[in-house]
Amino acid sequence: MIFAVVQSEEKAGSCKDMLQGFLTGQLSSALGGYQVEALRREFKNFTDIIEKSIKGLKGNVETKMRNIKRYVGGSHYTHTGAAVEPLCLPKTPEWGIYRDGTDGAKAYIYGAEYETNELFGKWHSLYQHDVPCSVCLLRGRSVVQMFPGRKTCDNGWKLEYHGYLMAGYHGDNAGTTYKCVDSDPDTLQGSLTNNNGYLFYMVEARCGSLKCPPYVEGPSNWRTKYYLGFSVYVSNTADKLQGTLCYKDSNFTLDTIPAVFTTTCPVHGQYVIYYNERLPGVTYPDEYSDYVTSNLCEVEVYGE
Repeated sequence: MIFAVVQSEEKAGSCKDMLQGFLTGQLSSALGGYQVEALRREFKNFTDIIEKSIKGLKGNVETKMRNIKRYVGGSHYTHTGAAVEPLCLPKTPEWGIYRDGTDGAKAYIYGAEYETNELFGKWHSLYQHDVPCSVCLLRGRSVVQMFPGRKTCDNGWKLEYHGYLMAGYHGDNAGTTYKCVDSDPDTLQGSLTNNNGYLFYMVEARCGSLKCPPYVEGPSNWRTKYYLGFSVYVSNTADKLQGTLCYKDSNFTLDTIPAVFTTTCPVHGQYVIYYNERLPGVTYPDEYSDYVTSNLCEVEVYGE
């Protein structure tokens, strides 16, 4: 980058002299035309060097950022005297006065893991992996604030990143805090081991004192993924293949599938069959579960 800047300063001076001479009429029209063409070539060379330098700098910064990962640390989820706030720990700690081993009355700090077994897609693949973190410096920002329940910024605010709200399990002993985990989460390489420690679970809403609407019970209800892609048949036998397909879900998502589903089937039959499947060798959307279960609370059928 220094090399490019030095060159840009030298070429900028040469271009400036040519342009000033052309604009003030000090050059003949023929000579001016030649100099303008030279100016264009000089400027193109200059911009090519800058673009190349910027790409190189960006790649270097991204490589360094990938290599400088920190570890999330915090109290164990079973400890009643836990500290609630997790920490972003360096890979190479610097020690003060200490003694090897554990002795006496101390506070403990552990690593952190994703608890996402009941989620879907990339979130499911994070299960039991350790959680990395980073510390960011924002220059010229007087306030940095996390706004839950929003994907966009109000006027006057600048979006730095967006993600999903996570915290500890509500039934565990240890208290935790809500954290916004990046929507494209990362893991520590080689960290797939169930060591527990400070645990991250997805957060979902519960109606009552929290008003619904505008909030919704869920919508990250972990059971929802098992119903996506379902079908409804009407048949005169228990075999759906001998009946009529009344409805096939191909549009619902975790956020749009209704708690109560209603459809109309203009056919007659003795059996109404709810069916879902996950077939080997078939690629399903990321939100779909790996297998299906049927835990329907109630089915109502009305006919003429």
